[in-house]
Amino acid sequence: QQTRTRRIRLRRRLRPCGNTTEGGNVKLVLLTLGTLIFPNFAHATKSFPDMELKGVGEQVLSPKTLKGKVTVVNLWATWCEACKVELKEMETLFKPLRKDPSFQFAMVTLDKDPEKAVAWVKENLKDPDSAMRELYNDPEFSLAEKFAGDTFPVTLIVDRNAQVVKVHEGYDEKSAQTASIAKEVKLLLKATDKN
Repeated sequence: QQTRTRRIRLRRRLRPCGNTTEGGNVKLVLLTLGTLIFPNFAHATKSFPDMELKGVGEQVLSPKTLKGKVTVVNLWATWCEACKVELKEMETLFKPLRKDPSFQFAMVTLDKDPEKAVAWVKENLKDPDSAMRELYNDPEFSLAEKFAGDTFPVTLIVDRNAQVVKVHEGYDEKSAQTASIAKEVKLLLKATDKN
């Protein structure tokens, strides 16, 4: 009961989710349900947590399924406008890696109703060559509590040993952060291919 009460209280906080440009003006996007602030953020482990997140299909996201591949894990929600802007950018940036067997992209939605996320993905991520096809649901914020600070979206870069090597928080289109994430992933793929 305490955990449930804490999550409800945290979700009501309103924090900036990110910056997007609209009509030439910078628009500060606020989470409709609020951004979470987790007390255990400072203690986040570098290893991917020992948990299993079920996918919308039959797939499972866990340390076991992460091993052997470089993985981008993106935590997002349909109620986070900046999250959706970032995902559209990522679809384009990660398209060249679609056929790389050493790479995978996992979208983890925090929506309580995963069908909302499924509908949004179908409507907005239409590229048949997209590398972004795996969708998982984390309505209890189990993974988010381990790595999220006070802004969304959150992107984890995970190496072939299921170790989280980088955590990116928030989104600002002027900072070219999404492009930086893609660059880091490509460098990690090259580095591990040589070993």
